[in-house]
Amino acid sequence: MKERVLVAEDDDTLRHMIATVLARAGYQVIEAANGADALDILGDALLAPSRQAPQIVITDVRMPYVTGLQLLTSLRTLAIPTIIVTAFPDDHTRELARKLGAFAVLAKPFELDALLRAVTALRGY
Repeated sequence: MKERVLVAEDDDTLRHMIATVLARAGYQVIEAANGADALDILGDALLAPSRQAPQIVITDVRMPYVTGLQLLTSLRTLAIPTIIVTAFPDDHTRELARKLGAFAVLAKPFELDALLRAVTALRGY
């Protein structure tokens, strides 16, 4: 069974690029255009037994409605490993993301291979 990865990114082009790379690597990818959509997807998966929750989340920090850090806070109780991507990789954001449980924080622009390595490191986590 393919591992499911939720990608929450408000930049459509980047989100589709990440999804394509992950799908080619054998992952099942669920896309969310913002943090609120990601929370809806997670809620639906938890409430409907036929839907399976993602096993990994990749999220941007700055998104409309719900930020990536707010999403990460919500994910702490679900114990879903999360990778943060951000165009604003200041020390405060990195430290806060790590305190909230982020597995990795990648600065944009990042190499897609680096993201894939981080996701692969979470296999079976």
